[in-house]
Amino acid sequence: MIELNQIPACSKPLLATGLCYVVECSAGCYDDYHTWIAGIFPDAIDAEKLKEEITNKVEISKNIPCPFDENNLEFLTDEQNDIYYKWWNDNIAANEFNSAKVVEYPFGKSCR
Repeated sequence: MIELNQIPACSKPLLATGLCYVVECSAGCYDDYHTWIAGIFPDAIDAEKLKEEITNKVEISKNIPCPFDENNLEFLTDEQNDIYYKWWNDNIAANEFNSAKVVEYPFGKSCR
């Protein structure tokens, strides 16, 4: 007979608690408000790691200065335009980002 402490960790059920942890994000406001799920995890620690990673990336994007003089944008080359608009899109997305949060949900049961 095998005792429980002899069962390898990989054969134990991942969702023994009956919970999963969802990283929910939101951005925008009013008509532009939207949410999305960034990840679903069986472990709260992994969900918190993703939340922190997302939050850190957003803060970094907010603080990257414009790569060119915004008063002379009409003189940019096509390659410089691509660089500028990538920066602009990333900066706008970061500034419209509201939050990332970890929400606990029961696994295999109604959430209502």
